[in-house]
Amino acid sequence: EGPIEVVEGVEIPDLTQIENALTKFVGWIDQVPPAHSAAWVDGKRAYRLARKGREVSIAPRKVCVKSIQVESYEYPRLQLTIDCGKGTYIRSIARDLGELLGTGAYVENLDRISIGSFLKENALDPNIKPENLDEVLLPPHAALVQLPSYTLPMEAANRMCLGTAIP
Repeated sequence: EGPIEVVEGVEIPDLTQIENALTKFVGWIDQVPPAHSAAWVDGKRAYRLARKGREVSIAPRKVCVKSIQVESYEYPRLQLTIDCGKGTYIRSIARDLGELLGTGAYVENLDRISIGSFLKENALDPNIKPENLDEVLLPPHAALVQLPSYTLPMEAANRMCLGTAIP
């Protein structure tokens, strides 16, 4: 936790104001990615343009934020847990919340606790010895468990294996 610049004369929002503001960021929302993102702008990554000092204009995108919970708040620090879909920029939520509240805001610490069915508490130590990998790694199909599936009838499966289009 480093020092945070607190601007004089800014009205400090209370918890109710913050919770009310956060409701605007839940559901399907239009979100503008941050300038220092990997989004494409005119065939180039936005962060490359931003690092060169160029003005970066990125079109809003629809993203899904399922929920936002306040974990702790002691001005100027606010800790949130956000359940969101792919493509959501947490830095943009911080930026937009700070703008809405008139305080400014940025992300000091970001901790991703899950990606699909993969949970942080099940993660492996990156220094694990290679001879133990077979014992601890999940099978490749584990990455697909949350995707919808369809079991083809045998005749259609046989046609598909031969490269024939199936309905």
